[in-house]
Amino acid sequence: MSLVNFGSVSFDCGLVIFDKDGTLLDPYPLWKELYSRRVSAIKELAGLTDRDLDLLYRTLGVKVGRILPDGPFAVASSKDEQVVTATVLYQLGVGGFDTCRHIAAQAYARAESELDLPSLTHAVKGAVECVKSLKAAGIKCAVATTDSRRRTLDTLEIAGFSDLFDAIVTSDMVSAGKPNPEMIEYLLRYFDISRKSAVMVGDSPSDMQFGRNANIGLAVGVLSGTGTKESLGKCADVVLQSVAEITADKAAL
Repeated sequence: MSLVNFGSVSFDCGLVIFDKDGTLLDPYPLWKELYSRRVSAIKELAGLTDRDLDLLYRTLGVKVGRILPDGPFAVASSKDEQVVTATVLYQLGVGGFDTCRHIAAQAYARAESELDLPSLTHAVKGAVECVKSLKAAGIKCAVATTDSRRRTLDTLEIAGFSDLFDAIVTSDMVSAGKPNPEMIEYLLRYFDISRKSAVMVGDSPSDMQFGRNANIGLAVGVLSGTGTKESLGKCADVVLQSVAEITADKAAL
């Protein structure tokens, strides 16, 4: 294990687990484009009016163009979002639930296929350097995200994180997503490492609760995504502006 500085807090750790969107990657260019394309496809396939779409916005956690940090769009997997979307369509009388679920799946798949990931994917400033410094100090680094494995691998490569992570766990590899601790438990077993020597770094209250539920050593919030100092501070041990404030102790390098 090595000493790592999380801002002004120093912690002896062997594993740092990062959330992806909002922590390592700037989420907003991709999220805004993805949401716009999903809504456009849903409106066309389901024959919705703009008034109907307002219910969808509110239910998915998008308010006046702002993505709410605790809403389904910010924290749920695509699979769970599709269930939420299908439920809204059913409430609007679009059809039976199976029909609504099919429409949601079709709309989400269409939106995904239309994304130009290279133009929408950008690392948070200092994030690549942060991971490289931890790796140089011999610290294991992992990603735990509610995103799909395919998009996770693609976006991390585009952003410059190729081959930097020792393990990547995505929502389609487990039975329950955040804040259920299953992904962290998987990583602890994979590395055969004590939970008290592991750290979770994320941008949402769900990420902080995720770490708490796994009873790991430290939960670190960052303000580069959807969370605020107030919302993260309820569960986080420390809140930083971004992962650029995480550095391996010089003695470990």
